[in-house]
Amino acid sequence: MEDQAADRDLQRMGSRLLDSIVEGLESRVVEANASDLGDTHAGTQAMLAMIERFTYFRRSRRFLTDDSSLDTLTTLIHRAFFGASEGTYRASV
Repeated sequence: MEDQAADRDLQRMGSRLLDSIVEGLESRVVEANASDLGDTHAGTQAMLAMIERFTYFRRSRRFLTDDSSLDTLTTLIHRAFFGASEGTYRASV
């Protein structure tokens, strides 16, 4: 998604896929009634960007590799977007 593909058809396919992912996530955010976000579309895009960067650092830079970092990201997203309580939500790796 970083405009590294020279093929226009591939770029369009990537854009459609990204739009589909955002729409799917946004429907879950709306369903969870995450009214604190104000703009659910912008909030959903921010969530996806956060997940993407986390994945990039974890895979490419060998940074944030311990399981607690994944649990922390999951807890942050769960609390912010889906109204989780004080308890920590554990992700399965």
